[in-house]
Amino acid sequence: MDERIKVNLAAWNQMARIHAASPGYRLAEFKAGANVLQGIELGEVGDVGGKSLLHTQCHFGLDTDVVGAAGGEGHGGGFFR
Repeated sequence: MDERIKVNLAAWNQMARIHAASPGYRLAEFKAGANVLQGIELGEVGDVGGKSLLHTQCHFGLDTDVVGAAGGEGHGGGFFR
């Protein structure tokens, strides 16, 4: 793997750990069954049941998992180059 890609991937992995531990992402609430999308996200996307959504730049995948937990099919992807 190219050294620049290794450094970028390591930085993203470090940020993902920090963000997953921060209260802003509400990861513990999600694990307990809560829908942790923000009001603006809920208003824009609406009911995701039965829908298939692509979440680009999904970071560590929380929003993608929320879509799945709400009855949709979430697909997350990130670009590291």
